[in-house]
Amino acid sequence: MNRYRKVTDADGKTTYEVVTDYRAITEQKTGLIYKNAIPVFVIGNQGKGLTVLGVKNITDTEFVDEFRGALDIDSMKDVLRAIERHGVKEPAKEKLVF
Repeated sequence: MNRYRKVTDADGKTTYEVVTDYRAITEQKTGLIYKNAIPVFVIGNQGKGLTVLGVKNITDTEFVDEFRGALDIDSMKDVLRAIERHGVKEPAKEKLVF
């Protein structure tokens, strides 16, 4: 499952903002999402294929109101490959020091 919106900036560059959070997508129809901030992958065409241009958070209201489209299986496979290449980076963890 996925939801996306197409964004075109002032220069005419098109990107897609894709949500892959299964729970948020299933709760979208109720209008009540389990959390206030939903992560979004910003996908664009760079070089020979798709790439992740960034990751950001959107509000639950923005998600419910603006993310109505769903990508087909082949397009989503391309997006997931781009996400896999980008990698999911976790913030640095701190250690306890006594």
